[in-house]
Parts: sequence; C-alpha cells; structure tokens
Amino acid sequence: MGELESLEKEGIRHFDQDLRTFELAQIKAHFAAKSSGRIIISRLIKNLIWQAVSLRRAGKLGPIDGNLRSFYYQWVKPVVPRVPGALEARTDPYDTMLDIFARLVAKKRLFRYSELDLADENFQNRRLGQELPNVLVFAEKVGFFRLLLRVHRRWSVNVMALGGTPSLLSTQFFVEELQDPGPMTLISICDWDPAGWDIIHAQKRQLETEGIEVTALHNLIVPERFDPRQKHLFRFPIPKRQRSRNRRWIDETGGLDGELFGLESDAMDRGVLEKLIDELISPFASRD
Repeated sequence: MGELESLEKEGIRHFDQDLRTFELAQIKAHFAAKSSGRIIISRLIKNLIWQAVSLRRAGKLGPIDGNLRSFYYQWVKPVVPRVPGALEARTDPYDTMLDIFARLVAKKRLFRYSELDLADENFQNRRLGQELPNVLVFAEKVGFFRLLLRVHRRWSVNVMALGGTPSLLSTQFFVEELQDPGPMTLISICDWDPAGWDIIHAQKRQLETEGIEVTALHNLIVPERFDPRQKHLFRFPIPKRQRSRNRRWIDETGGLDGELFGLESDAMDRGVLEKLIDELISPFASRD
C-alpha cells in the first residue's frame, strides 16, 4: 500500500492552513462525524501530527527539540481545548496522541520519530558496544543500570535499561545509532511474570520491526535458577484481573511450578546474575 492510500485510509489530508489556527467551525467541517456531528479527536490529532511531519520534510518547521509531551504542548494542546468535551473525555488526549504515534510509526511506517527531532528520554540508560555490537543485554528496571554498566565496560556489548515497557522511540534511536551489527543475541533481565514476559517479547519484536535479525534470546530470570527456599521466599501472587494474559503466560511458561506466582528480577543475587551474563557473552568474545 502506497503512502497516499495509507493516509486516505487513516483519514489524513493535506491542509495549507496551520491546523492550530482553525476555528471551531473549521474543525467541525473537517473532523466531525457526518452522522452525529461529533468531532473525532483521533482524526484531528492524526492530521496535526502529519502536518508537523510534512512541514519538517519541507524544511518549513524547526525541530521539536523536546519529548513527546513537548510535541503535545506545541501541536495538540493549542487545538484540543476548543473542542467541546475533549478535555473531559474518558481517554486523555495525550494518551490518544501516544497511541496514534505508535500506529503511524510502527504499524503504518509513515515516518520515524527522528524526523521530528524528538528527544529520546531513555538515551542515558543505554550504551553501545564497540567490540561486540551483536549482543544486547537489557533489563526491565532502571535499578539494574549499574550492573549493566559493569557488563558494558567488561565486554563492550550493548546494554539498555528499559524502565518498563520498551519504547519504540528509544528502539528506533538505538537501531539508528548501531553500525550494522548483523544478527543479534538478546540477554534479558526481566521479572518472571506476565508483564516481564510481554516486555521481553515486545523488545524483540521492536528490534525485528526495525530490521534487526534476532537469532537468540536468553531470559535470565527463570524459576530453574532459584532453589526451593528462594522460590518460597521471593514468590509473589500475580493479580488475577487480566485473566487472558495470565492464562497465556501459564500456558507458554508454566508459571512458577504450574501456579500463578511470579519472581522479581531483583530476587536474584547480583553476583550470580553477572556470572550468568559473563558465561553467555564469553563465547562471542572468544570468536574474535
């Protein structure tokens, strides 16, 4: 599907006038549903984002020089308060904007975050490996960054502390900074629970979406690496509200001895963890 067709399917059009200067009547004329007359906020935000991207490509707009919230303040917030009920809606307009960015960038591949010169807030929580750029050690929690730095300095591999769910913006910047690493091995330090499992595979998918071939994935936090005493001491019950995700996790992993319990990544001794990482990385170093 070509760009023009993708834009049409998303309800995105070209406007000569700055959309931020539209009066309410103009907003209604272009972004209201025909049946109800209600302004569709998501369609409005899509067009605001695309207008900014188009102006950047044409050299008519300077860099955002900030994060995604900076973009919101510059491009979305000037318009949304004019829409009746928009600020009282169930979904916050900022969250709607984030979802739209993810859709247009990840699913539709219409542009990259870097085109707007958006800031990667997670840049300080990663380091690039010069000697072994084909290995990435990543952790779910920023609290592991000191450990990751030690691993980076010892082996010169890529390291990254995600701080939760991986950000596609950060992943894109990371891949753009890499110098053709080739097939990549991933080593993860994530909680043994449904959320951690999703984080591991979300990071893998994002890298693959950006053209990185992932040949191996090693999850270090698994029940087999804890003795019975540690399992009993550190196990925690998984909240039951997300039943389908919990069931999927149990089916795919076996949970904790077949039960709906998890283990924190912090439950593993740091020294043991570093030794496991070293054992996985050393074969790559010996190939050189």
